[in-house]
Amino acid sequence: MRVDYLIVGAGFTGATLAERIASQLDKKVLVVDRRFHIGDNAYDEYDEQGVLVHRYGPHIFHTSSKKVWDYLSRFTEWRPYYHRVRAVVEGKEIPLPFSLASLRKLFSERLADKLEEKLLAQFGYGARVPILRLKEVQDEDLRFLADYVYRNVFEGYTLKQWGLRPEDLSPSVTGRVPILVSYDERYFQDPYQAMPREGYTVLFRRML
Repeated sequence: MRVDYLIVGAGFTGATLAERIASQLDKKVLVVDRRFHIGDNAYDEYDEQGVLVHRYGPHIFHTSSKKVWDYLSRFTEWRPYYHRVRAVVEGKEIPLPFSLASLRKLFSERLADKLEEKLLAQFGYGARVPILRLKEVQDEDLRFLADYVYRNVFEGYTLKQWGLRPEDLSPSVTGRVPILVSYDERYFQDPYQAMPREGYTVLFRRML
């Protein structure tokens, strides 16, 4: 078989490159993958009970790019979905990422008012503040908050997940779950959030 392009990997990057090269350049593309399926870690399939299962853990699609959204919408319809995560801290259920809403559930009204006012003054409403950045703030009250969130939210999780303390990880990793200076309780704040209506595997099959 003679092809113009060989692409290794049938995940988002490989499938997008293959589709663009084939449709826009009119070239012949061969996509190979070491797994028995397309879609890489986003692969999903129906189990014996007819439940669509993400074999490598949940994948929630979210993007701030309308261009990306419009492109993928050519290959799938969407099921609206906003991911919301809860954690239990000192016996109280709070939303994650840690936000102003979390603040209200954990502290007295007086203390929450004080901390919210200082967060807004320091960072502004809507800011996404990495925990390690918050720990560097000189204000005594915000340092208290940073230490509290670090100890109760970040430290145990990162030790369990990677066997490392948060400060030993790349800032890009700890920055994935920032402190939100807002009341948005969604896990992601991107304007486009959804799940492919028929699953990711169908989406990739149509792309390829």
